[in-house]
Amino acid sequence: MRQYQVRHPDENTPDIVKAVKECGWQWIDTHSLGGGFPDGLAIRLTLTGWEIVLIEIKNPEGRHGGKNHDQFTDDEKAFYLKYPGLVNVVNNRKEVLKLLG
Repeated sequence: MRQYQVRHPDENTPDIVKAVKECGWQWIDTHSLGGGFPDGLAIRLTLTGWEIVLIEIKNPEGRHGGKNHDQFTDDEKAFYLKYPGLVNVVNNRKEVLKLLG
């Protein structure tokens, strides 16, 4: 049986989410799903239908002041290998604005 642990969002998550919303997108938080699934979905409805962007948040300062902040878990690596190019990794608000702005 697979062991699950409580997953806490990175400290920069509120700033990232705020930037997503300022770009006119909605945010669906998925950080607690596990299995390598990204931290959230940026979504918006356009004239041609829904746009969905998968976003993994990494904290350049470390998750909670810890080390190895830019490293991916084994589950994340497996997800990204299975679905190459699907997940966008952002570290800060500037990267969100570049991705979604």
